[in-house]
Amino acid sequence: MITNCSIDQERFDILRECMGMCFSKEKPPREFEWNVISNRAVVYSCGMIGREGENLAHCHDEDELELCKLLSSAVADIMAGEYMVDDEGTHPFSPFYVTANEDDNVPEQITEDLIRSAFGGLIYPPVEILIEPLEEGTTWWKTIYTCAVSDWEHEEADPPYLGLWREVIDWFGQQPEIHSPAFVRIGREAIRGEDGGSGCVFPRLAVGLSRKGSLVGIFTCVTHT
Repeated sequence: MITNCSIDQERFDILRECMGMCFSKEKPPREFEWNVISNRAVVYSCGMIGREGENLAHCHDEDELELCKLLSSAVADIMAGEYMVDDEGTHPFSPFYVTANEDDNVPEQITEDLIRSAFGGLIYPPVEILIEPLEEGTTWWKTIYTCAVSDWEHEEADPPYLGLWREVIDWFGQQPEIHSPAFVRIGREAIRGEDGGSGCVFPRLAVGLSRKGSLVGIFTCVTHT
C-alpha cells in the first residue's frame, strides 16, 4: 500500500486557474476571493485534493495508482492540443485522476456529492455541478457541437474536433477497467457570493470510475465572464 503521497506541483498546476492563482502569487485572505476551487487546496501525487495544512489519509493500492496514471494519460493523448469547450477560448486538456483509498466505499456512479468529495470539499458551495452521460445527444455535446461548427467552413463534414470527442467517448466505452463515464461541468456563470466568493474559470471533466472507485479521465477549464 502507498501511504506516503506527497504534495505534487504538477497535479496542482492543473487546477491553478480555477483557484484564482493566475492573478496573483499571494493568497488573498478570503478562500474564494475570485475562484471556484479554494485557494487553500493542495493536490497530492495520487491525485487526491485536500486543504493546505490538514492531514489527508492515504492508503492506495499501488496497481490502482499506476492504472489511474496510465489510463488518464492515454485519454489525454487523444485530446492533445488546445480546444474550445463551452466558451470562446481554447484550452489544454490534462490527465486527471483521484485515486481511491482501499477502505473507501466504492460508488456505483458519478454524482455531485462524489465530485465535491473528490475535490476535498473545496468547491465553492453555491457553484452548480452538472453531470451527464459521456455520449452524444446530451446538453454538453450540443454545446460542444455548436462551438465546434461556429468557425468551420466545410458544411459537408463535421469539424475534426468532434471526431476527437467521439474517440474519447469510444475510448471510455472500450476500457473494461472503467465504468459510468460522465461529462462534468462545475459552474456555468460568473459567481458573486455574499461572502465575497467570486469566480469565472470553471472546471470541465470527462471522467469514469475504476472498479475500486477512483476517478479517471481528463480535465480542462473554461472562462465565463
